[in-house]
Amino acid sequence: KNISSNLQIEQELFYDEGTGFSANRKMKAIIDPESDGYNFCFVPGEDIASNIAALRFDPSWMGGITVTNLLICVVYENDVNLSYNITDVRSNGCAIGERLVFLKSDPQITVRLTKTEKIKKVQIRADIVNNIDDEDIVKAARLEVVKNSLIYRLCRKIYRKVKWLMRKCIG
Repeated sequence: KNISSNLQIEQELFYDEGTGFSANRKMKAIIDPESDGYNFCFVPGEDIASNIAALRFDPSWMGGITVTNLLICVVYENDVNLSYNITDVRSNGCAIGERLVFLKSDPQITVRLTKTEKIKKVQIRADIVNNIDDEDIVKAARLEVVKNSLIYRLCRKIYRKVKWLMRKCIG
C-alpha cells in the first residue's frame, strides 16, 4: 500500500547548520499549490540561517517500508534549483538498486547540500510503500550484516575522510 499521500501533513524535514541534526531545527510540511507532482513541500521560517549544510527526511516513523522514485529539489532564494536523487543520499536503510529498503523503525534519509545559500523551499517526491518484497528482505538482511562488520565500518570511515580531504583540497 502506498502511504506517501497519507504522510503529507505529518512530515518534518530536519536541517543541519554544521553542528548536526536536532529536534529543534526542523521544518514542517505545507501544502503547496505549485507542487508540480511533489509529495512534500517544506518552507523554512525567517529565523533559519542561510548556512544549511544538510537535510534529513524521515519518510515514516515505522520500519518495513520501501522508498522509490526519490527526488529532493532544493529551491534557493535566487531561484537556483538543485536536485538530488537516490544515488546522492545516505540513509540508515539499505540501497537495493533504485530502492531504499528500511527494515527497522525511524527510517532517515540525509543529503549533504552543495550550496549553502538561503533556501526558499524544499520539495520532495517519493513513493513510500509499507511493504518490502521477500527478495529485498533477504538482500537487506545480508547488507546489514556486512554494514555492521568492523572492517566495513573502518573502510567507510577512511573513504569519508579521504572524500572530505579531496573536497577541501579542490574547493
